[in-house]
Amino acid sequence: MHCANGLLEGALDGGYTEEAAANALEEYVDSLAQSFTLHPAGSNPQFDLDFIGRLCPNLPLHYHRIDMATIRDSLEAAGWDVKPEEETPAVSAHRTGTCLDRDIRQYARIIRHLSDHPVRYVATEAAR
Repeated sequence: MHCANGLLEGALDGGYTEEAAANALEEYVDSLAQSFTLHPAGSNPQFDLDFIGRLCPNLPLHYHRIDMATIRDSLEAAGWDVKPEEETPAVSAHRTGTCLDRDIRQYARIIRHLSDHPVRYVATEAAR
């Protein structure tokens, strides 16, 4: 997928080595971790975490992650319409400016919708 979207070609053309990219990632994440708890997020964060874990095993990432694919599938099973507001252009698919930004906007929209519809949970006999 990253051959088709130009990511690998752009990295190679930019002169980035795997080691340099890993070092830059570690420095960036470490700087964010000084102020924030970092929860990996996206439509398949485990895929990225497996790869990142091999390159940068000491990143200060929280073990909880937000998997938008699971959230979407669960809400669709409950009858919600959770399609993204816009389609991801094929030419830029799987790039930060498309997939991750789309997931962030969708997550924010879902959270706003949930806050507009508070639910009261009642324990039933079957739940005990």
